[in-house]
Amino acid sequence: MAQASVNRCVIYIRISDLCLPARWKTTLPKADQQWIAKALFRWTSSGGVELVPEHLNQLWWYPPQPAVAVNSLPGVDRYFARPLFLWMPRKQWKVQLYCPHPGCDRQELASAGINQKVRQVVDIDGYYNLACDNLECMKCRRRVLSWSHSILSQLDIGHRVQFPCILTAKHACDRKIVLLLRNRGLGNSCSQIRKKVDEQHDEAWLNSNAHYLTDCSGFIDAAHSGLLVNRTISDPPERAALPRHRWFMQIYIQDVFQRLDEIKAGITSVFGRILKLDSTKKVVKKLAGRPR
Repeated sequence: MAQASVNRCVIYIRISDLCLPARWKTTLPKADQQWIAKALFRWTSSGGVELVPEHLNQLWWYPPQPAVAVNSLPGVDRYFARPLFLWMPRKQWKVQLYCPHPGCDRQELASAGINQKVRQVVDIDGYYNLACDNLECMKCRRRVLSWSHSILSQLDIGHRVQFPCILTAKHACDRKIVLLLRNRGLGNSCSQIRKKVDEQHDEAWLNSNAHYLTDCSGFIDAAHSGLLVNRTISDPPERAALPRHRWFMQIYIQDVFQRLDEIKAGITSVFGRILKLDSTKKVVKKLAGRPR
C-alpha cells in the first residue's frame, strides 16, 4: 500500500508540474517556461528532471512562433517568448577544461549538472535567456560555472567567440551592444546609446502587443455576440526595464579589460612587450583612432 501511494504521488507530480529544474521556475520568465520544458527536458524514472543529451547539438533554441491563421484562442506565450542560449562547452565540443584555482595543478574539471539559475541578456531589441552547466574539480571539490572568464579563456578563439555576451553581477549584455559602446564619442555617450536601445526594445514590445491583441480581437467580438462562451484573455506581460546608463559604462570597462593585449599591441611597437613607445602626439592619435 505504501508503494502504491508513492507511485501515485510521482504520477501526480509529472502531470501537474512543469518539467524544469526547480530554480528555473523562478529565474525563467513565465512566457518561456512551457516551450523550454518541452524542448529540452524530460522526466526520469524516479520523477526527477534531466536535460535530453541529444539536444546538446545546438547552442541557440528558439520558441515556436504564432500561427499565421489563428483558429483557436491564442496563448500569450507565443507572442512574448524569448530565445535560449545553452552554453555547455565541455559536453557540446568534448573539450578538456582545467580547474582555475591555484594549487590544483591543472586538474581536469568534470560536469556537475546544469546550473540552477537562468540569466537574462540585454539584446538590441529585447532580451534572451542564458543557461550553462556547473563544472567541478575532482581535487579541491570546488565548482565553477562554464560561462566564467576563467573557463572561456581556456577555449580556442573559434569556440570562444561563439559566447555572445558579457556578464555582470545581475544582468548580461549582448556583444552587439558592446560594439556600439566601442564607438562612443561626443554626442554618442552611454546615455545616448541606452536611449537608442530602449527605443528599439519599446518598438519590439509594441509590435508584439499589436500582433497578440489583433489575433485576440476576433474571439473577443465573437464572445460579445454570443457565438462563443466567454473566454479569459491573458494580459500581455509588462516590458522589462533596461539597466541604467552607468551599467552600460561598466560593460564598456569590462570589454576594455578583455581586450588589453589588443589595445597594448596598437600602442606599442611589438605585441605583448613594450620595447619602444612612439612620441606623445602619435600615442594620442592612435588612442583617438586617427591614422599616423
